[in-house]
Amino acid sequence: MAELEPRNFLQPCLLLLLRERSDHGYELVARLRPMHDGDGDAGGVYRALRSLERHGLVRSEWRSSDVGPSRRTYHLTSDGLAVLEAQVGGLQHVQDVLQLFMQRYARVLAAERSTDLEEVTDDRRPGRTDCRAHSNGVRPPDRAGAGIVRDPPQNQITSDPPTAESGALDPIALELNGPTTATLSLRASGGAIAAPQQLTITPGAPAPVTIRLPKPGTTVGRLEALSGTDVVASVPWLIHPDQVEPIAVGPLRVDRDGRRVRFTLGAFKRGPPTEVQVAEKLILDLVDSDGRPRRSLTFPGGARELMPAEYAYTLPRGERNRFAFRVRAWAPNQDEPTTRTSK
Repeated sequence: MAELEPRNFLQPCLLLLLRERSDHGYELVARLRPMHDGDGDAGGVYRALRSLERHGLVRSEWRSSDVGPSRRTYHLTSDGLAVLEAQVGGLQHVQDVLQLFMQRYARVLAAERSTDLEEVTDDRRPGRTDCRAHSNGVRPPDRAGAGIVRDPPQNQITSDPPTAESGALDPIALELNGPTTATLSLRASGGAIAAPQQLTITPGAPAPVTIRLPKPGTTVGRLEALSGTDVVASVPWLIHPDQVEPIAVGPLRVDRDGRRVRFTLGAFKRGPPTEVQVAEKLILDLVDSDGRPRRSLTFPGGARELMPAEYAYTLPRGERNRFAFRVRAWAPNQDEPTTRTSK
């Protein structure tokens, strides 16, 4: 469903399609459907293409056809390629978070389906079996599935914390746990080195693990624990940069009798190397003369993952605005927001 996709997921989808090959808008709409649930909104695709072209990420040209009218063909630019690669890094983090979510959901589901039920034979009716809990009595058939509930997996390796985080100057540290004794080998993604590279898990004795980064600037990665050739645990890790450049917010310009506000957000600098500053979160409020919020104009929790661009918000026609607009924006890992208030 579209509401479960990352914010502005349409942009990297279009850039990826154009990296595969240049194409017309109509064909891009058709090729987009397997990746992006846009409810058939071709108009949204064309608006996104025009926005990408205004920012120099794609270019277009009119090409004549022998079988019909000329059609506009879109091409990916070098700046668009750089932005795509930056967005892929952000999507990789989203994928890591989603994988962690699914792993934890699977563990909860397995725990709910597993119990200390045992299969017993009723001597009064030969061949009849039912499931009885040691302490909770007989469980109804619709709760016991086919009548046999298996014990939880005995080789499940878990990590504490589930996602390892650290600062830029701190080592990544975590502990691996398991219900049975197991010898594991460890490997880390992206050239990072796990220490120790082999260890033995003992029940009740968490095994400490540290990860050394391959180079400064690495922000995300994954530790895998293997039993033989089988991956039995996969732990994402995240590095918070030591210093974060605050997100840029331009002056707030108000027009239409105070009903509309416009401002620039983020930064885009053509390379080499091309630099793209995105906003992780933005909150737009109406505030009184003392700076107290009177009304929020964004979704609860704010707008998320915004590319550098000019943004605008317009109050409904006929509504009189007696307050000022205030923007608060955060770059990824920025603690205090960049704040701008209209005059």
